[in-house]
Amino acid sequence: MRDVASFEAQLTGEVLVVDDSAQLLDITQAMLTKLGCRVGCRAHPRQALDYIAEQPGQVASMITDQSMPEMSGMDLIREVAALPSAPACVLMTGAHVPTRMDEYTAQGISAVLPKPFLLADLQALLSQLVSIT
Repeated sequence: MRDVASFEAQLTGEVLVVDDSAQLLDITQAMLTKLGCRVGCRAHPRQALDYIAEQPGQVASMITDQSMPEMSGMDLIREVAALPSAPACVLMTGAHVPTRMDEYTAQGISAVLPKPFLLADLQALLSQLVSIT
């Protein structure tokens, strides 16, 4: 397992998790914290968008659920990607993940995190994010 402290040192900002499920927010926050990340959570996509816009450069990456009542994760990522200091965006989904990542990258998505996921999956994701941020 990769040294936990190395993610904190290499990921130069906060990881923002967006999900309308309080339980998933808590679990994901605990896992990311265990991996040494500074984590923020928002239950509403609009709040996440406002936070990123008001804190330019503070959020290194955003992990958002796809299915939320107010706004889909894809819609949130499109809006975040238009910001001047857009973080790396990860779409978290329980739906089928296409094998062609270019379908997602064209929309501003850096990675896809299939649900359910384990701590090792988040660790692999962080390694990928560190290499692109």
